[in-house]
Amino acid sequence: MSRSARIPRHAQISNAIRHQIDERELLPGDLLPSEADLCESFRVSRSVIRQALDTLVHDGIVKKAQGRGTMVSVSPELRRDPLRSAGLSTQMVRLGSRVSTRVLSYEIEDVPTSIRGLAGPRALRLERLRFVDDEPTAFIRTWLPCDLSALITPEILENASLHEQLYLKAGCVVSAGNRQIRATAARAPIDGLLGIPAGYPLLLLEGQSKEQNGRVIEVFSTWHRSDKIAFDISENNRSTPAVTENSGKPDVYGVLENARSLMESALVEISKLKTRLER
Repeated sequence: MSRSARIPRHAQISNAIRHQIDERELLPGDLLPSEADLCESFRVSRSVIRQALDTLVHDGIVKKAQGRGTMVSVSPELRRDPLRSAGLSTQMVRLGSRVSTRVLSYEIEDVPTSIRGLAGPRALRLERLRFVDDEPTAFIRTWLPCDLSALITPEILENASLHEQLYLKAGCVVSAGNRQIRATAARAPIDGLLGIPAGYPLLLLEGQSKEQNGRVIEVFSTWHRSDKIAFDISENNRSTPAVTENSGKPDVYGVLENARSLMESALVEISKLKTRLER
């Protein structure tokens, strides 16, 4: 601890404790050392320690526990299964969270060489900001086939699930796809949109989703705030259709909707074939 630094000593101490929490040296629910121990450790007066702790309490980092001392706040951590075709919206709704979406950009552009799988030289580039319980939680960049722009408009995507609208407006059932997970640092403009400092750790989920006929329906990148979202991956993970993302229904409903859609398509094809045979 530098006494000659321009940063006040109480701010240096609160930053040091915050760093311990960020580095998981202190976990949610852990008790901090007593004020006396902190005074000895940082070689400052009790008033300075109390000022540092008050700052952390004000920021929601720690809280005072009656009769126990000061403990690291327990913030609810939302958990997402990144291997499921059901999107962030569906999974958060099923956890009981409020989900909303803001469309940031919607443009037909040339497809970059880094985007693979989409048919044609141009595609719809969509950027959205997803809020969970009124806090910006994820920034999503998605590339979609051009022909969907006539059906999937910016207006219908406000506070709505893309996968659900693909099903409702275009009859597209998202059923499978490849996924990759990376750790990355927040950079402009994502840091500002998510309300975090530059360099803050993010969880980046990238991949593509396909329809059941094998057509690539989207190529996406989703940057998640690592303090809000954790990824759960289990051995029995499997991809399931995501046709009603905001419904909050269990997975069996997605399977049934998928089966119903296939049956409807089969009946349409049978009707067409029957008509041709009767001619």
